[in-house]
Amino acid sequence: MKTGTKKFASLFLLTTFSIATAGCGTQISNNATTNTSNATGGARASKTITIAWLPWTEDVATTHLWKVLLEQKGYTVNLKELDVGPLLLGLSKGGVDAFFDLWLPAEQNNIKKYKSNISYLTDWYTGESSEGVAVPKYMTNINTPQELNAHAAQFKHRIVGIDPGSQEENSVKKMVKVYGMNHIHVQDSSTPAMLTALKQAVKAKRPIAVVMWTPHWAFTKYNLKYISDPKYIVKSKTTNKILVAANKKWAKDNPTVSGWFSNFKLTPNQLASLEEYMKNTKDKDSAAKKWIAKNQSLISSWF
Repeated sequence: MKTGTKKFASLFLLTTFSIATAGCGTQISNNATTNTSNATGGARASKTITIAWLPWTEDVATTHLWKVLLEQKGYTVNLKELDVGPLLLGLSKGGVDAFFDLWLPAEQNNIKKYKSNISYLTDWYTGESSEGVAVPKYMTNINTPQELNAHAAQFKHRIVGIDPGSQEENSVKKMVKVYGMNHIHVQDSSTPAMLTALKQAVKAKRPIAVVMWTPHWAFTKYNLKYISDPKYIVKSKTTNKILVAANKKWAKDNPTVSGWFSNFKLTPNQLASLEEYMKNTKDKDSAAKKWIAKNQSLISSWF
């Protein structure tokens, strides 16, 4: 999900529709809809592809990965950062060709008016997509809200939060109340500060509880686990799938690239590795190239 304030509904503002009409339906399509013959695609296959993205960790990583891969195949790739509303509208209208981070069913209500014009090519992430309160697995005696509350002093009576006002943090605060966790509170923080605290605690094997979501490289790197949430206060009752979505007409006109996207799969460890390559650099394309060089066998399975 997004680095910083995350999630879908908060971004889906009414004003985005006018932005989408101007930004996606006209400007982007001028870059993306010049059709040419392509020996490896359909009769109207295009060598220019517009990929929309959101500033979520896994989306940044996969978008730049595929930008580099497609450019290596001779395509021109335009990247467009958009909020969820104009992104979905652009995907439906054809101003956006593809998007690598559609969460379903979480995004079901927002996408239902557009779904007739959108193809779902693959659910590419093979791990669990979830969120909640996470602790290191070496905390073997902490598996439930009640156990966390009973041992709150070990955790300095806090769950280290992320960004105040974020959907995840608000849900965890609700979780604390619902489960009667009266000895612990959610400490407002930021995502970078939470990750720093987590790194230091795990290095020293100290107790720590954090607001977390998956996929995220830190969940894998620091060997975390979620405490249980039997009332589904934070965790979704239905596990989300992370999909590659494409404009339906574009997918039909570009069967070769659509086929490549359909073959795309990453395990939690593979995604975490890709995200780690990118997390400390502004040059995401160079990071993607380095990761590609180390994962040629996997890459070959997609083509």
